[in-house]
Amino acid sequence: MNLAEGNARRSNKEKARFFEIALSSLEEVHYQCLLSRELEYITADDFAFAERCIQKTGSLTTSLRKAFL
Repeated sequence: MNLAEGNARRSNKEKARFFEIALSSLEEVHYQCLLSRELEYITADDFAFAERCIQKTGSLTTSLRKAFL
């Protein structure tokens, strides 16, 4: 949602700020996955898959953010 909202902003600085917020939200998801693994709600394999997806998404979002700075 942060990416969609940020994309609607007019200035590059505003867009970059929303990408930064999206990265913070992604870190929250990462923590929730860690906690889920620790509480055994998800398997180690599920966590590994989620972590790879989180890392890839973070990398792509960081690249987008840098493009607007």
